[in-house]
Amino acid sequence: MHAESGNKKRRSPLILRALSAYIEQEKLLSETSRPLLAVSGGRDSIALLSLFLHLNKWSIAVAHFNFLVRGEEAERDQRLVEQICKNEKLVLHIQRTEAKKWSKDHKCSLEEGCRVLRYDYFNALCEKYGYTEVVTAHHAEDQAETLLFHITRGCGIEGLRAMRPRNGNLVRPLLSFNREEIETWLSENKIAYVDDSSNRSDDFARNYIRHKVLPHLVEVNPKAVRHIYALSRYADQVYETLRDESETLFGLIK
Repeated sequence: MHAESGNKKRRSPLILRALSAYIEQEKLLSETSRPLLAVSGGRDSIALLSLFLHLNKWSIAVAHFNFLVRGEEAERDQRLVEQICKNEKLVLHIQRTEAKKWSKDHKCSLEEGCRVLRYDYFNALCEKYGYTEVVTAHHAEDQAETLLFHITRGCGIEGLRAMRPRNGNLVRPLLSFNREEIETWLSENKIAYVDDSSNRSDDFARNYIRHKVLPHLVEVNPKAVRHIYALSRYADQVYETLRDESETLFGLIK
């Protein structure tokens, strides 16, 4: 576990203002939104939760998915999320599913199985309790990794869009922020989070890109992550423009 939870909360107005502006710019949340935050207990999701608590603009709820894959480590993660939500008096939803068995039964990879289980659960919570958006902690490095992953698999303009700030009811308010900004927030505010040991493994393609590919690109240009993120935004604008023009000429594209 990293850092220690402090009773005194310190504010960093710059990142809070930037986050608020990005949410407004991308129309991710409205005044009447009831966001459901996906919190694993790791660095990024804990930062997301802390930032939303400091913004104090919405009545938020938290969802935690325990895939029962990492033994005591997974239980540790769940306990941390439970403790934070108890301290902050937040509604917490927890789902526990044996992801390895589920993935095997459904003939898919563990990575894909976890993704399907997680988002199916979040959407079910939205339908049952009326949450308007599912909020995840994907950031600029995640965007760069996703775009590079798409390129290696072969993609066109749509693949270069990578993750979008909003995709249906799924919103990513940290997408324009880099890992350093997130780590600085956690460090300055002495906020505790945990490490997922599976993130250190190169068994998954995305982890390999994260650990082996992206660092070399950053060595070539320290602003590589920012430039890759900008490319995804340009591709998104081009895609939407082409789509609008095509629909003007040929009608609605489904």
